[in-house]
Amino acid sequence: MKRLLDKRIVIIGAGSCGKGVGNGKAMAILFAEQGGKVLCIDSDLKAAHETVEEILKSGGDAAMLNIDITDVEAGKKIMKKASDLWDGLDVLVYNVGKSSQGGVLETELSDWKEVFNVNLNGAFTVSYTHLTLPTNREV
Repeated sequence: MKRLLDKRIVIIGAGSCGKGVGNGKAMAILFAEQGGKVLCIDSDLKAAHETVEEILKSGGDAAMLNIDITDVEAGKKIMKKASDLWDGLDVLVYNVGKSSQGGVLETELSDWKEVFNVNLNGAFTVSYTHLTLPTNREV
């Protein structure tokens, strides 16, 4: 029995950086194996493409979207793509994060802002957009 049969899933951060399989790619592959339709989102087009290709080769259903999660319109772009593909979405996974090395004295303000833009602002705008869509208000 496939536990995610026909569930429409968005995984932000579905590519892997470097060799091996990161958390986002692993989730995308597993969710597709369980019958989910997976929209793989990553800022690295090649990484997202590799994840989608692996899912498709295994007979799964997947698509990709290359997006900058710090773009204030990212949530709308993601929801539009999911709607165009599968008439909405059921599961949203925010699997991205950024850090800055060093302490307060070594950290530039621009690095600090980028960490917050990716880790907090991106998560907020995507979640907010998803939860405020008329089709999702009953959640």
